[in-house]
Amino acid sequence: MVNHRKCEDFFHKYLQDLNLSPFATLRTMLHKMSVVSKATPRPDMIWWHGDVVTVGEISVDVTKYKTFLQKKLNETEKFVEEHVLLDLFKIHELDDICNISKLRDLSQAEDVLGNGILLDLRNSRFDNPQSAQLFLKMLQSGKLDIKLDTAGSIKFGKLAGLKWISDIDRALSETQSLCHTTQGPGVGRMTEQALQTPINTLNGSRNVIFENGEGTGAFRTGYHKGSFTTGQHKEILRLLPYRVFRLLYVLTHIVRPIELTALFNLLIPPDNRQATVEAYRERIWASYGRAWSPPLLSENLQRFMQRGMGVKMSARPYRHFAIAVQRHYSATNYGRYETDSKAQLFAMAADLMAGHTSEVAEMHYARTDNNVLNSSTLKAAYIRVCKDWHTFLGFSTSRDD
Repeated sequence: MVNHRKCEDFFHKYLQDLNLSPFATLRTMLHKMSVVSKATPRPDMIWWHGDVVTVGEISVDVTKYKTFLQKKLNETEKFVEEHVLLDLFKIHELDDICNISKLRDLSQAEDVLGNGILLDLRNSRFDNPQSAQLFLKMLQSGKLDIKLDTAGSIKFGKLAGLKWISDIDRALSETQSLCHTTQGPGVGRMTEQALQTPINTLNGSRNVIFENGEGTGAFRTGYHKGSFTTGQHKEILRLLPYRVFRLLYVLTHIVRPIELTALFNLLIPPDNRQATVEAYRERIWASYGRAWSPPLLSENLQRFMQRGMGVKMSARPYRHFAIAVQRHYSATNYGRYETDSKAQLFAMAADLMAGHTSEVAEMHYARTDNNVLNSSTLKAAYIRVCKDWHTFLGFSTSRDD
């Protein structure tokens, strides 16, 4: 009883809330740390049974997943032709008209503020000859009930125009999910993707380049989740399959200038137009006049996976899924526990693409330290990892593959 009374007196004297004693401060810190610890999501467990991988409570048959991606790409191309291009062009026709497969990345003289592979906004206008060619056909054929009023201003039919804007949003959502799933096993975070820009801006370089040697486009970024605290940025290259890049190019370079005109005509009041222009200039992922947020990008992916595979897989579990698949199959895991230096280089490139610094990869994934690599060597490793991922999924990296 005496000891109990002494303990009770101590608790009342030193461990009450708002007490300035060191014991009370320590108690408060322990309590807050416990709350944070309990609220932190636990890592998902990964289980394999044949070709079926289970991430937490989500199971995906990888064979069926690869078939789904192939089917979804075909469906998206058909949807874009019928509902966005309005049956005026086939995608392969635009391929030749725009010489998409023969694009060249910007030279040093061209790589200036306002320019990019997807858009050239050095003159602050969205117009380009390829987009003008599509719009002329739309006008001549009476698509979207487009008319010229007596003052020569363009007028879109309200119902047809609004449906077209909605169809662009759907097509871009599908394309974004295809970009996310096919660019490589180490996908970027949605925080990174929401900031991706088609042109060079005052805040940073364009995030889409054309990889001349591979005949397709790629996402380029130096962002990872510790960038803002460490100040360290490592350039990551994620190569797209050519057909996926072609969809992105068509929707951005050819369709976006006309979409912007329709938005101003039907939805965006004059007071909000400058914000819309900035969103469409500085963000790859934007529709309905607004840039997409990281949660919206994650919701797009979840909807994509749920419709195609019947699983609610948003951005976080998808990262675990993609990395698990890359490490499971011999075509993409590069013998992670072997000592061959070239295999280790590819394994390290896959880790960096997933947003892990070398220190994190060595600490968590049982890798040994590597010598400092020059940028050209690491770039070649990124390209190899992406091409192996494309092959694994059944996609061609370039048009000629």
